[in-house]
Amino acid sequence: MDSSPPPPESVQEPTPLSDSEKRLAKLQQSSNNSSEPSQPTASSSKTVPARASILPKTPVQEKPASPIKKYSLPVNKEQLPERLGPSQFVSRLLAEFDSPEGLPLDFIKEVVYKVDDEGFDKQYRQERESTLRADERSATSYMSLGNETVNMLVYMTSEVADPFLTPQMVERLAAMLDYNLKSLVGPKCTELKVRNPETYSFRPKDLLSQLVNIYLNLCKHKEFIQAVARDRRSYDRAYFSKAASILLKFGLNSEKNVSVLEKFVNEVEKTIKLELEGEEELGDVPEEFLGKRTS
Repeated sequence: MDSSPPPPESVQEPTPLSDSEKRLAKLQQSSNNSSEPSQPTASSSKTVPARASILPKTPVQEKPASPIKKYSLPVNKEQLPERLGPSQFVSRLLAEFDSPEGLPLDFIKEVVYKVDDEGFDKQYRQERESTLRADERSATSYMSLGNETVNMLVYMTSEVADPFLTPQMVERLAAMLDYNLKSLVGPKCTELKVRNPETYSFRPKDLLSQLVNIYLNLCKHKEFIQAVARDRRSYDRAYFSKAASILLKFGLNSEKNVSVLEKFVNEVEKTIKLELEGEEELGDVPEEFLGKRTS
């Protein structure tokens, strides 16, 4: 019997694939890989450390904000305006009102007389022409200032009356109001008639209305009533009656305000009567209190 191993089977070598078959095999392999779920690998789960920077790290320093430069001019304290309190301001305002330039009605009279008087001959008028024109300009300037002062008084007395009611102020204000009211509606008011009043910024009706408004703003205060009652130089009830008729005639004020003005005048008259009765009760000064006359 033969014990030798059988001869090995001959292995057939695979036939090489054509190019088309290779491409088809690659496509099938790629489709199989895409259909299977991809599982994370150990290497992919690890976080990859950031690449170290080659440049050394330098701390970022913030630039400090530049301070704002405040430029100030050298101040001379002597040139700074003086800060006035309410009483001081009212005192200066009344000083403007009481000055000849404040409400220059007498100056207006003088200028009008110089310009309109027909008694001057032609030669004298020509000589005085330049002076008269200068006086006209001054009267216009003073009258404009006076109108502004009166308007300021109307506004301030309507807003804050207390500074005008102090003993130092109330009698001054009452005397000035009464004097100007007398000039506008008193017996000599015809002397203020001018052919062209607007030339001098002189509007007597508006000025009268503003003066009455000051009375109305203060008429409820006892101090003002007593101050008007003590004005023996210019106060007269007839002036208020004439002013009321002018206001109603030209529609410069309402009937309600005119009635308030009449009540104010009645209170002034009562105060005058009480003061006169008090003086009569006191009587004359006894002789023992009178000093001896020396020759």
